[in-house]
Amino acid sequence: MINALESLNAEENDLLTHALPLVAILIGKADGTLDVKELELAKKITHIRTFNSPEYLQSFYEKVEAGFDKNLEMYNASLPEDTHLRSELISQKLESINPVLAKLHPKVGAQLYKGFLRFAQEIAKASGGFLGFMAVNPEESKWVTLPMLVPIEYDEDEEE
Repeated sequence: MINALESLNAEENDLLTHALPLVAILIGKADGTLDVKELELAKKITHIRTFNSPEYLQSFYEKVEAGFDKNLEMYNASLPEDTHLRSELISQKLESINPVLAKLHPKVGAQLYKGFLRFAQEIAKASGGFLGFMAVNPEESKWVTLPMLVPIEYDEDEEE
């Protein structure tokens, strides 16, 4: 899997690289504000994935990291302030990556899907709560499982 995403066109690649900034806004602003802790953690996780992901995804995460701030600012400026409307629009945008994930090798699609989920969960836990308990507020809990994404399963024991 030298280039796990080589079968995708530019638009499909853009959809995937915009997923993490969108998830950061969806979860971080579910309570109305993307606070500093959530934003810093989102950037930190994105950076860590450039070297702590399977080798076949590291260049993807490098691309995500390179455009993260610009994409986050673009979406922050263009999406509505109304939390419900903003969340629904982001949900629709994220839903559009389902066919892209399904197009990939199942191992790659599953890895990206699980990565998006972990990212959402970490952002949700970034602020709030007491000593890590009750860190996910009710507004975030609606979205933290990324219900708009179709789960992709891959059994690591399967023959390739």
